[in-house]
Amino acid sequence: MRRMNSTGRGSTFVIRISSLSLTPRPQPGPAEGVLVASCLAGIRWVGCARFRSLYSDQKWAIIPPLMKFNAQQYLDCSRLRVESARRLHEQERFSAAIYLAGVGIECLLRAYIVRKNPAFDERHDLREMLKSSDLDLFVKVGDRQQVAAWLTDVWTRWKNDYRYASDERLKSEFKRRELDRGINGNFLKENSRLVIETALQLQAKGELQWRSKKK
Repeated sequence: MRRMNSTGRGSTFVIRISSLSLTPRPQPGPAEGVLVASCLAGIRWVGCARFRSLYSDQKWAIIPPLMKFNAQQYLDCSRLRVESARRLHEQERFSAAIYLAGVGIECLLRAYIVRKNPAFDERHDLREMLKSSDLDLFVKVGDRQQVAAWLTDVWTRWKNDYRYASDERLKSEFKRRELDRGINGNFLKENSRLVIETALQLQAKGELQWRSKKK
């Protein structure tokens, strides 16, 4: 099966289920529609009537292109994700809170990067994204050391694959990385609190700088 890469982001891909081959195909017209449901028995894929008439004998499925976001949409999402993380922490869903707070900061950095370079689309490495964002150029000189410390607090406790981790799995990982040192009691809860508080401050600082730059 050929992998989809960056050159295929603007295309719709059609997968032939029976052979698991991936073939580029032009965007479907409105009448063709998109995939609406599936049945696991026999991997039968269900679309609209024209879609079925064209491909039912081959068991094809249309895979739409990835969504695209502008800088303001990333900034708006940053605010929403960090607030959702805060609520998850209050519900004691700590692994989910840590993960979503990190996503919120990733969205903040992406907002700054995409404002400068709309074509940007890289992996989820906060350290590398900071280098690309020029966020430090929008932060007052006296605040840069604090912002750097906040970002360090987040990226030492966040990886994109934490989305797969339960609380117990993340506790094991944090213990392995000695992020439990000096903490009495529930160290996952304390790390979650630190990440959430830091993310809230970073997001507020980033949004303030965003507005001041637009004036």
